[in-house]
Amino acid sequence: MQLTNNYTLPEPLVSAIKNDSYDKVGDRSATALIKPVQIYELEKRHDTEIIVDAADLLHLLMGKSIHNVLEKADTSNHLAEERMFIDVLGWKISAKPDLLDSNGILSDYKYTSVWAFILGNKPEWEAQLNIYRLVFEDHGFPVNKLQIVAILDGWSRRQAKLDPAYPQKKSLTVEIPMWPTAKTRAYLEERVRLHQLAENLPDNKLPECSPAERWARPTTYAVKKEENKKAFRVFENPETAAQLATEKGMIVEVRPGENVRCDDFCLVRQWCNQVRVEAITH
Repeated sequence: MQLTNNYTLPEPLVSAIKNDSYDKVGDRSATALIKPVQIYELEKRHDTEIIVDAADLLHLLMGKSIHNVLEKADTSNHLAEERMFIDVLGWKISAKPDLLDSNGILSDYKYTSVWAFILGNKPEWEAQLNIYRLVFEDHGFPVNKLQIVAILDGWSRRQAKLDPAYPQKKSLTVEIPMWPTAKTRAYLEERVRLHQLAENLPDNKLPECSPAERWARPTTYAVKKEENKKAFRVFENPETAAQLATEKGMIVEVRPGENVRCDDFCLVRQWCNQVRVEAITH
């Protein structure tokens, strides 16, 4: 990956980002395994061609700093930042959960943008923590509860006051559902099979990202007064919107859908056949 510095960050920050190496062990980490296969493979294959501004990677540095602080915290009778492994279909899968306390509460800390928190990530977080739980329990440590501690970059106090659906705090603890053990093992095996198969596929034959993996937002139809910005009601069905607009003497504003991860967060969209085909067909 090549770093630019268009926002002229101080050189020590750029250097810290550049030298923030990841200790890769095993065939895949749990976080790599749950990543969309197409994204993982394209990032691996085109690593030297990817150009990223250092400012866009500050969140990784912040996340790393949080984990460094946790390593220095008093975690007596806790398991913190322990690297463990589980064997799945001939692959060694590594996991390094943040914290398992003496009450069996497994916590993982995430420094993430507020919009990534709102629009995506959570299904992958759920899978990640359930894998961690399985790894812990395979090593003899029972887990009673899963939770994400999310620290939201870009959080706005004003927006929180205006919108009750917006996260109401800069830091939130979100309880994660615990899967049955059989479901987690089946999920792990499915992900390993997908990654094993993808290693031998060309770029244009990689498994496509699902709508959930693309953080897809559907096209919606807002019923509103013409002079107002705020909608009276919003629908995904255009006929329902048109009917209500007629009844209320309002208009229907089409709000096009988007794939948020593809448009704003994906580093490999220029090599993605799925994006290329959609651009041609649309």
